[in-house]
Amino acid sequence: MACGGETTILSDLQKELPFKTDSAGRFVSDPQCVVFNCKAEMHEGRPVGKGAVKYIIRTDIMYRRKEPLFTSPADQKAFALWQTAQLLAEEGETDSAAQLFRQMTKVSPDLAYYYGM
Repeated sequence: MACGGETTILSDLQKELPFKTDSAGRFVSDPQCVVFNCKAEMHEGRPVGKGAVKYIIRTDIMYRRKEPLFTSPADQKAFALWQTAQLLAEEGETDSAAQLFRQMTKVSPDLAYYYGM
């Protein structure tokens, strides 16, 4: 019963959790399932087949950690670089974004690892 609309999560070693995939490597699940992913995770939505419907709900979940992460001045600077790079990438300024992403990985390797870079 292939009707399209799969979400393909591009490998970041799948964050050590195996996903069920088809022969082309696309995530497959029961139609009643929900897929959760962070914005930083590379993914794409496949075309929905004729006569099928795919619902997408996007939301933000706000929380505060008991033990804050990445609080050093270098981490703060790296996060600011990451945010700017994200905006540039969304605006199509990919070369400038790539430069900032590379700079961010040098400023805070730990934060870069957290974002899968």
